[in-house]
Amino acid sequence: MNQKLNIALNSLLEKSVKNRDYNEAFEVGSYLLQHRILVEKNLKSLMTAAMHTGNRKTLLDLFLSKEKSEGLISLEKGLVASLFYQLKDEEKCSEYALQYSRENVISKSREGKLKVLILQTFASGAFNFNAKRQSFHMPDGHNNLMSVLDRDIQKIILRVDDIDVALKELKRQNISVDIIYNSITDPERCEVALCKAAAICAAFPNVPVVNHPSDILATSRDNNYRRFNDMPHIVYPKNIRLENVNKNCHALIREAVEKHQLKFPLIVRLSGYHVGKNMHLIESMDQHNFADFETIVSQTPKDIYLIEYVDVSFKDNRLPGARLYPKYRALFTGGKLFPIHLFVADNDFNVHLSNSEKLMAANPWLTEMGVSYCRSPEESIGADNWKALEQIMRQTGLEYVGIDFALSQEERRKGVVIFEINAAMRNSMRSKNMPVYVKNCWKQVTDRIHHYLCDQAKVPTWSFDLS
Repeated sequence: MNQKLNIALNSLLEKSVKNRDYNEAFEVGSYLLQHRILVEKNLKSLMTAAMHTGNRKTLLDLFLSKEKSEGLISLEKGLVASLFYQLKDEEKCSEYALQYSRENVISKSREGKLKVLILQTFASGAFNFNAKRQSFHMPDGHNNLMSVLDRDIQKIILRVDDIDVALKELKRQNISVDIIYNSITDPERCEVALCKAAAICAAFPNVPVVNHPSDILATSRDNNYRRFNDMPHIVYPKNIRLENVNKNCHALIREAVEKHQLKFPLIVRLSGYHVGKNMHLIESMDQHNFADFETIVSQTPKDIYLIEYVDVSFKDNRLPGARLYPKYRALFTGGKLFPIHLFVADNDFNVHLSNSEKLMAANPWLTEMGVSYCRSPEESIGADNWKALEQIMRQTGLEYVGIDFALSQEERRKGVVIFEINAAMRNSMRSKNMPVYVKNCWKQVTDRIHHYLCDQAKVPTWSFDLS
């Protein structure tokens, strides 16, 4: 094909995406890909067009056809992994993300005052492409602390998925660092990656590690229940874990309910997901057939958690007819527990910003509850309760870890009900949607972890830019 025409068509693809004419962009881009004349820099534009037009499967087939005839370049492997993720095939997502990881083992930011080796995994089944940012990201299995670090911290990001390749590349580049930060946070989804991350840490015996992989592995829901359920002032809901389920979800759940004499209502959720994904509150076994679980585990076996439901809801005359569900969050870092937020939802136990924002904005007294909690958590939930939470968080052994909780409203057992403890909670210091007082709480946390990193690495602090 004429070179000028190639250039013109590639330019048209870019222009179409810029003008949000995604149908035209996909038509042009897929033609260019089929004829092997799509320039590499436009691959992300084609991916964006496919996502906006619902042509993910079509684009995936085009890539797989190209793979058979001549192979894929590195970026294409990453896009294929993302397409499999979006099409809910985590096993294939992991397969191609591993290939992409091997070819992109290390990335570095510019030189800085503190050198941090950040451990990451691509091949744990959650690898995706963000069309808005035109970049890859991991929707599950990591937190985002590294995205809010001061610019004078050099980030050396290591993908641990192929341990031999990772160790060889560290040696080849003669990498030396002041401190290691393990950003892999999910003990179930990322179990294999965390074991590899532990091997990386062992290769740096004299370098301090923040959030050691072995301590992350200990934060599974059932293990947290075993560790912390007998502590004073703590109400830890019973957690039963069904391991490596690949079929018959409903039958296995029913069997476990009977075996462990669990009472309804009951929270049932798949491991490896956050923000309430793949989670149900059921009043009986007949309420849900778990077909959604069946679809997922038939592709990639998963653990299923059965979690005792403890009532934390309350009523208030200012909102007649409403049952209000609170969720407090705190984050432990640098030896101190910081309040983060209190969100309250109406008639929904699965509380998040999205289902609490309007309610709280319309009822300033609810917002004031959140502000009061962030100002003085001891007064808000009780000094003994706050002290008990601090004790739990110290015992995790982690240096950057969050906790969600509320106060029990059941007469037979009072105290702090623990929803979850993990290092996956995302830092919202720069969020456009969060209330200012919440962002200020996150800013305190972020400042604290900066000082902690420097202290552990024995590097002098400076005036951190947290804007």
